[in-house]
Amino acid sequence: MSYQTLKIKSQYRVEVVDPLEEWELSDEVQAHIERIWRAELVTRNLFNGSLLSALAYNKDQLTGIFVPYKYFIAQLRDPSLRSILKITPVSISGMTLFEDHVIFAKRSAYVTQFPHCYELAPSGSIDNEFLEGTQINLAEQIRKELYEEVGIEPKRVKTIKFFALIYDEELQSIDLCAEIKAVPYSLHSHSWEYSQVITIPKSELAGFTKLDEARFVPLSLLMLEQRKLL
Repeated sequence: MSYQTLKIKSQYRVEVVDPLEEWELSDEVQAHIERIWRAELVTRNLFNGSLLSALAYNKDQLTGIFVPYKYFIAQLRDPSLRSILKITPVSISGMTLFEDHVIFAKRSAYVTQFPHCYELAPSGSIDNEFLEGTQINLAEQIRKELYEEVGIEPKRVKTIKFFALIYDEELQSIDLCAEIKAVPYSLHSHSWEYSQVITIPKSELAGFTKLDEARFVPLSLLMLEQRKLL
């Protein structure tokens, strides 16, 4: 996979703007999107909420708009829709450390991408729950993801520092990457997205990830390299 990496400020800003214009989709395109969405609902439980799509970004700030989740799923399943919908999803990817240990979570069989693979936690798309005025409260979003995905309560989070914006050229998506330090605590997932949560000592990361690189989400390996842990 091919990535573009941009170093960003530790206190990164995400600004949300109103859509410049509404999508004018033909009846045929709308019907196609609905068919894809209904097919997805047959195999798994999904909610058509909203996700953030990037318009522009630099080292200080990203600007985006919220779009319906089912449009992103349709674009993912049928890449020809990319030229019409132009969705560039923005997600948060965290690397959480307990002193000298790093948290990994194993993705379940039901996720859209990389089922059964290990990734750094937490990880998730940006939604409008933490929209404050025109800005996303990224720290609060991370705290929520941490609790839902690995059971770390917000009060146990010590620091959250962003360090990179990574653009995935193949998936045409953006991840805002943060290093999180937390107080040691027992781990468990509240999310259907993960089947297992584990911690690995920093000294064993190289051996752990080299056992079978196909078992890992590539972005997580890149993040470890960015922080010089591999």
